[in-house]
Amino acid sequence: MKKVSFILSSYIVALFACNTAYALNHADIISIRMGTLNSSITYTGDAAIDNGSAETWNRATASGNKSITNLKLAKDGSPSGVSVSYYMTTSGNFGAAGTSIPLTNIDQPLMRGYMLTDSSHTGNFNFSGLTAGNYTVYVYSQMGKNATSYINMGASTQGHTYSTISLTNPGTASTLTYGVNWIKESVTVGSDGLLNLSFANNNQINGIQIQALPEPNSLILIGVGGVFVFSFMKRKQIVDSTVND
Repeated sequence: MKKVSFILSSYIVALFACNTAYALNHADIISIRMGTLNSSITYTGDAAIDNGSAETWNRATASGNKSITNLKLAKDGSPSGVSVSYYMTTSGNFGAAGTSIPLTNIDQPLMRGYMLTDSSHTGNFNFSGLTAGNYTVYVYSQMGKNATSYINMGASTQGHTYSTISLTNPGTASTLTYGVNWIKESVTVGSDGLLNLSFANNNQINGIQIQALPEPNSLILIGVGGVFVFSFMKRKQIVDSTVND
């Protein structure tokens, strides 16, 4: 029995070590919505990630060179230790009837606020304090009803520059649809903890999300460990049954 307890304890410690290797654990999300929409109009949806739970969203309300320190985690609003500095030229919002997404849709408050760049300026969102690992970045863009919006986003991390992702949205979608009003990019953050997102001239964004992903080694350890413990317990049951017989 002591041997079983030791093996189980060792496996639990290994799982804990995998799970705490990141400032952001697997499935931790940082969400930022844009614009000057009245703070009384809240948004607690999970947007394209769709994990079925209420989310806390940080707000970037002012344009120009700004920063937000210690962004909140989406799952419970606790501080993440991650900060962002950004530059966008204009911040604004649409009225309830100003977007193709109907008022009855939970995601409408997200798409009503926006930030944009103009024809003379590019924009950026530069994150710091991330722990090294793999992430998925989600970016949302839809302007007013029947008004075309654009994203031309580049991403860079330590030792990596990613291809530009583009989106053209005619402003007619009534729901969140991949490739129509949101895009995503997979990135690997290095030991410096930095992630830089750049936006071209005349780009419009409504929100950004960053989701931490598990390391492949962690998944392998979890899977192998689980199989090992299951096999050991099954073998012990057979031995005990034989002895008792």
